[in-house]
Amino acid sequence: MKESPFNGRRPVFAGDDRTDQDGFGMVAAHGGISIGVGDRVQGQYYLPDVAAVRAWLQRIAALHDSHRA
Repeated sequence: MKESPFNGRRPVFAGDDRTDQDGFGMVAAHGGISIGVGDRVQGQYYLPDVAAVRAWLQRIAALHDSHRA
């Protein structure tokens, strides 16, 4: 998070099982956002499945594109 292109940005991590706990911890340590996918893990936010993650990312991309126009 100290090197380009990450410095000055807020990390976001989505995970769906116990092996993702280290990722959740790292984003928390850097003031980021964690998203638990499904019911096996808990993040700051929740999405029910991979399709919901994909839809969320598409909405973010559309917002980004609309600000570039």
